Amino acid sequence: MRKNEEKTLKNSKLSDMLEGISNEEYKKFGLFLSSPYFNKSRTMQQLYNIFKKYRVNNRTGSLTRKAIYNELYPGKRYNDVLLRKQLSDFTKLTGEFLIDVEAKSEPAKTKNLLLSSLIKRNIQRPAGQALNELEKFYEFAQEKDNNYYYNSLQTGRLAFSYSGSGLHSPEEQISELSKRLDHYYLSLKLLFYYDILNLKLHYNKSIQFDMWGFDEIVKYIEKNKQEIESDHISIYADYLSVKMLLEPAENKHYEKLRSYIDKNKSRFVRQELEKFYVYLYNHSIYRLNRGFVKGNGELYDIIKTIDREDIPIWKFFAFHIFYINAVTNASRAGEYEWIESFVKRRKEYIPPAFRDETHNLAMANLYFTKKDYSEAMKYLVNVDYPNYSYYLMAKDMLIKIYWERSEPEGVLSTIEAMRKFLQRKELIPQRLHESYTNFINCVGRMVEPEQKDSDYEVQKLLKKEMIYADKVWIEERLNDSQRKIKYR
Repeated sequence: MRKNEEKTLKNSKLSDMLEGISNEEYKKFGLFLSSPYFNKSRTMQQLYNIFKKYRVNNRTGSLTRKAIYNELYPGKRYNDVLLRKQLSDFTKLTGEFLIDVEAKSEPAKTKNLLLSSLIKRNIQRPAGQALNELEKFYEFAQEKDNNYYYNSLQTGRLAFSYSGSGLHSPEEQISELSKRLDHYYLSLKLLFYYDILNLKLHYNKSIQFDMWGFDEIVKYIEKNKQEIESDHISIYADYLSVKMLLEPAENKHYEKLRSYIDKNKSRFVRQELEKFYVYLYNHSIYRLNRGFVKGNGELYDIIKTIDREDIPIWKFFAFHIFYINAVTNASRAGEYEWIESFVKRRKEYIPPAFRDETHNLAMANLYFTKKDYSEAMKYLVNVDYPNYSYYLMAKDMLIKIYWERSEPEGVLSTIEAMRKFLQRKELIPQRLHESYTNFINCVGRMVEPEQKDSDYEVQKLLKKEMIYADKVWIEERLNDSQRKIKYR
């Protein structure tokens, strides 16, 4: 029992959910819990206030069960069963609040729910008014995304079943409903194509996938290009995104998507705009690592654009990796003032659970690039390993530092540790696994040149999958005759 008392909320479902709620949303959560319709328990409001205090310093995960219990029931003996029940109830309410937030995030979705309810209850006049409001919304909407097409389709279906909607012209209604279904189908299908191709391309996933209907979609879009490009910008951008993945070596698809997004960014739904910038960012990394572009100028440019446009990329995907990449690429470009500004503005957006580790790894990258290896090591020793990415990035840099310090024993021992880690971790994405394996095999042969055909084998490995920065570093070492002499 004592052991349970000392357990913290770190890595619990509740802690993760609370960390994902913004401060503004947490205030609304308080109003949600104050409503007797949603919550009749005073204990839930007490828990809300306890977590509110600890949110200020991002310490919710550090709360122990005993600390929570003592605040809820001061002076009473610890009861783990009772506390578990209260925390479970609070977790359920947190989930219900997030559902409520999501339901209200799209006006059209909420109005469709109202319209459906009114039609089911045969409340004619309000149903007609709700339907008219929705149709006006779709008519004048400038921002169209997958949710727009889905909600529009749902409204069309409800209108068709509404007895007061005027079925004097069913052909016209069916034609309109069919058009809405087509647009939703195009949007959904292209999004699905992108996700599957992205898995295959970026992660080397062996997915057998027949892109059924894609040729027909291409023909439809090209036939109606003027209308799609001007009136359905998310569909057209999704189409360009898929073309970009189908022919990744072709610069024209990346550049066309980038130009189209920049030109129409004021017309995109904010979430869609974020999505496409993430697409461009991810593909820039892929193009760089595969050698489709020379130098990291393209990648650094999209990183700066995302930062300048204040795209909340931290809400969209692994911002901690973006943070490290931003500092690393800016340091290669010698943009040290930009780095100083960036880390001050963006550090707080890194999840608290690994904020310090992320910042330390990014700063280690910065000082490594500046060839200040002692300073890089100071940051590197303070990096814990919350996931495989951090471990691999830290060991990768450590190998290079040992090399620059002419410490082959350190290089070899770190390679061995990294090799064992790669053998044990089955969940590492295949492409990343291959990249790091090829890197340590290259460096290993360079440290021990007595191996047969060492240079030949290194050159062969350099043609295989490898992170761009690692490939460049190895090529520079191979061309540095003095460095080779030190090791040989």
